[in-house]
Amino acid sequence: MLTETTTMSVLEESLKPMLGVWKCDNSRTENFEEFLAAMGVNFIGRKMAKRASPTLSLAIEGANFVDRTQTPFNTKVTSVPLDGTVVDVVQYAGATSKSHFEYKDGKAIIVNLPSDPKIKKTVLSRHIVNGELVQILDVGDGEVVCKRVFVR
Repeated sequence: MLTETTTMSVLEESLKPMLGVWKCDNSRTENFEEFLAAMGVNFIGRKMAKRASPTLSLAIEGANFVDRTQTPFNTKVTSVPLDGTVVDVVQYAGATSKSHFEYKDGKAIIVNLPSDPKIKKTVLSRHIVNGELVQILDVGDGEVVCKRVFVR
């Protein structure tokens, strides 16, 4: 029988290949502007974000999965418990969501359920393919799917 400590250790070991600093390869990004539009980002904000090449830092800090995304315009930090506990997270433009972490089929997943019913659910998943980090952003249960590739 696995203990909670053993389960967390196995999860942390499974996440190790994803941890560290990654740089977005914008030339391989798909549907990013459409994703931003679906998230309610205005035209100028979409154009600025599309040109930015974010640095992504993934870490385990205590019992949390921590995602730091940094661009020349801002830094966004999301921290969610590895055990799947639902927490309040501030999203883009100050909107809040109930968010939780999942690990399924080799993918680190953060599910965001907005507090405002006008804002759509988002699911962010990450996994490793050939040494690269592939990030899938899903808005509105498949309404818009964006793919971004990050390299070390």
